[in-house]
Amino acid sequence: SWGQMEISGGHPPASAAEPPFPTDLEAERSLREWLVETFGPLPTDTELQVESVQHSASGGDRPRYDWDAGHTFVFVQTWRGIPTDRTAVLYLQGRSKVSGSLSLSRFTVIPGSDAPILGREAARARFEEVMRSIGGDAAEPMPDAMWQTMHQRFLYADGDESQDELRPVWGFGLHMGYLDAVTGAPGR
Repeated sequence: SWGQMEISGGHPPASAAEPPFPTDLEAERSLREWLVETFGPLPTDTELQVESVQHSASGGDRPRYDWDAGHTFVFVQTWRGIPTDRTAVLYLQGRSKVSGSLSLSRFTVIPGSDAPILGREAARARFEEVMRSIGGDAAEPMPDAMWQTMHQRFLYADGDESQDELRPVWGFGLHMGYLDAVTGAPGR
């Protein structure tokens, strides 16, 4: 973990000292600058991606009280462009008072995990090959709707959640199993 922190505002909250930023982009820029000034640069290969923006300093669609004029940003930490479960939820009251919670991480590459992975078309071809090898109904062409559910994600190696190692896989549908995106091996 790079850092976990709760940043509390005053209680009871005081009225905002200044009006909020007129645009989301200005508020976002201010929060990013505040993060770097307060905690330093993010860990290598990570970024914060905006997941949602609310137009109050209390997480609501709009201010309801004299103190919550501002913005609420939910950021998701990415590693090499891949979304993770790490987040920063920041409440910006007016233009300068920040509160919220951060749960951000550093990521260490597991040796050998930089291997190239199967692209979408190669994964589809490999999946069709596996289905033909099973035979019977599995050899029938899969409907286009099934291919639209194809997605990339990370699973714990060997299904063991006590391990920190995650592997990239291609998933198909909700319960159809997966293909290891490095080896092409099927799994459930």
